[in-house]
Amino acid sequence: MRHIAWMTAALAFAVLGRADAGTATANLRIQATVVNSCSVVGNTLDFGQVNLGQTTGQRPQTNINVTCTKNLPFQVGINDGSNALAGQRRMKNDSSTDYVSYELYKSLTGNDRFGDAVLTQRVDGVGNGTVPVIVPVYGQILAGQSAPGGNYLDNAVITVYF
Repeated sequence: MRHIAWMTAALAFAVLGRADAGTATANLRIQATVVNSCSVVGNTLDFGQVNLGQTTGQRPQTNINVTCTKNLPFQVGINDGSNALAGQRRMKNDSSTDYVSYELYKSLTGNDRFGDAVLTQRVDGVGNGTVPVIVPVYGQILAGQSAPGGNYLDNAVITVYF
């Protein structure tokens, strides 16, 4: 019988724990500072195979993906590229000194240059947090050009202002 009483007491102590003489409480403060930030991913705008005599209607599209802190206003600008001359964007032939002029636009209409130096040429947006904002870019090779066949390339810098 003593054995049963002792086991019952041991079991009660194991289940209930020890008896506390008192308690004290305090608050634990948890905090963080969320910093405003943005990241940007550019893609390739590919004109494909081009016949310079028939380029006026061709406007290929690509997208820029901008991810910014939720509700953070931002602007996206694209510079004139590494081969520009007097503000005219140009792709350079990878095996000669020949160029093909092109332009970038904010919409398919081609009436709104996508640039960086002039504020109105930038695109405005607001961050969604973890979901990228898709910013379309449309290109057009300018009419009235003559250039030898080959691969033409340019690199333009995308800047996000926030």
